Amino acid sequence: MKTKRSPPPSSSKSTKSKSEQSNVVEETVSPSNVTQKAKRPRIQDDNISDELSSFKSELMSIINNFMETQSGRLEALEKLLKSVQEQNKTIQSTNRDIEKAMSHLSDDIKAIEKKIDYLDQERKNIHIEILSLEEKLDTFEMNSIVTSAEIRNVPKSSKESKDDLWTYVIKLSKVLNINLQSHDLRNVSRLPSKKEKLSSSISIDFNNTLIKTAFLDGVKNYNKNNSEKLNASHLGMLSTKQPIYISEQLTPKMKRLLFLTRDFSKSSGFKFVWTSNGRIYLRKEEGKPHILVKNESHLNDLKKKQSENLTI
Repeated sequence: MKTKRSPPPSSSKSTKSKSEQSNVVEETVSPSNVTQKAKRPRIQDDNISDELSSFKSELMSIINNFMETQSGRLEALEKLLKSVQEQNKTIQSTNRDIEKAMSHLSDDIKAIEKKIDYLDQERKNIHIEILSLEEKLDTFEMNSIVTSAEIRNVPKSSKESKDDLWTYVIKLSKVLNINLQSHDLRNVSRLPSKKEKLSSSISIDFNNTLIKTAFLDGVKNYNKNNSEKLNASHLGMLSTKQPIYISEQLTPKMKRLLFLTRDFSKSSGFKFVWTSNGRIYLRKEEGKPHILVKNESHLNDLKKKQSENLTI
């Protein structure tokens, strides 16, 4: 029996191009029947290497640029630090100058304070001396008027003469039952006053303090024992009965103190305020001891005690 052989495949079907053959993935069956893939072509490794090299170049370029930028910044920072150091040195030098100036200024202030303390003490000493001189002057004025009395609120007269003034006093002494004579008087005069005022005071200078005291006692007794108080008619001025007020003559300083003392007595319940030999006295009521008001400072102390309900 003859064996038939199949014809060989035609060359057109079996023949393939080299390019197609190179791209064909062959599968090889191992004895263990495991299918394996073919290895990648070497061209991919070359591409990765090129990309890595390019990345390294770019990274180095970035680093270099960064280093250059930081280097510029560091240089600028160093310059700034040097400038700050120079400024700090200048400030320190200025501070030392200021400290020296402040030290000198402190010394000057201390010297000025010493001068102020000295001047303040001098001012106090001068004030004490002025008060002393004022007291001496007031004492001198009091001694000069120690024999004088004063008639206040006496109506003025346009044709009034010196004789008229003496006549007023003589007539008043008869009303008081004293009967003064001309030789009992040293002087009688009108005290200065404003022109527009219709009344003023008359000063009487007696020969001695005994006559003055008798005259003032007569005034006190008359006003105490008669319902009609002393007025201008008792001076011989028959046209008016204007009230007149008689007391011993005081210095301007003591007049002010008397005014303040009377005001204090009204608000503090003191019943009696009077003057004697140029001095001012207070008394709470009959039988109580009198208080000599020395000056305004003493009166202020009395006011303070009164406000604090302390015994005066």
